[in-house]
Amino acid sequence: MKMTRNILLLGVLLLASGCGFALEQDGLASAETLVVEQCDVPSPFEMNFNFFAYSACNDTVQLRFQGDGHAMVNSDGVSIQLERFGRLADALKSGPVTVTLPDPDVEFSVYLNHRCFENYVTLNGISGTVILNQLDPGDGGKLDIVADVALVNALNGDEATSNLHFEAQGELSSATPHRDFSVCPR
Repeated sequence: MKMTRNILLLGVLLLASGCGFALEQDGLASAETLVVEQCDVPSPFEMNFNFFAYSACNDTVQLRFQGDGHAMVNSDGVSIQLERFGRLADALKSGPVTVTLPDPDVEFSVYLNHRCFENYVTLNGISGTVILNQLDPGDGGKLDIVADVALVNALNGDEATSNLHFEAQGELSSATPHRDFSVCPR
């Protein structure tokens, strides 16, 4: 009885702290080959997501997609940062918005801080498309995003080494309990 109560209490605390995840989340990033010189990454590469989070400040929205609710420095995931979000939000009222990279208002990156824990690898999107079918930033906001992006290792080059397919559908939660770096300057 006491152990059951402790497990229930732990579950409530995890959900209250924002570390829970919603079962309706569905996200995937995949590549036939993901070239990462700093660590071994399996081929084909696949990363499933069940934790979708956002951070917002002024007219910037950062989206984070992970398989867990841990801090970025301990996780693998995808980050999409949208500058001048008001412009995109207005365009989304008329239907899906396709952004062609490079775009000064959109940054797409893959971080491999768990798989490549000794090197903290980041792969940046340098070309491709990001399609925003739906995006309502805020707790419980709906999103539907698909992207096909060429990636480059941020540490050693300008030429694309991998092509990544990304898709996510679900609800957002605040990244505040998990955020290491604020979107806004302090």
